[in-house]
Amino acid sequence: MDLMKGEFTYRQEILELLRQGNKIQAIKLYRSLTQSGLKESKEAIEQLESEI
Repeated sequence: MDLMKGEFTYRQEILELLRQGNKIQAIKLYRSLTQSGLKESKEAIEQLESEI
């Protein structure tokens, strides 16, 4: 699952967590949705974080 190119609902939920300062929760949610490793998840969340 690529949250960068779809999955609008999950993307919005992750962005909301980031806006609230909950980066760790955003990473955990991303990992649970994508089954990605920690490093990949952290990088994806940091990319999203740079958009806000």
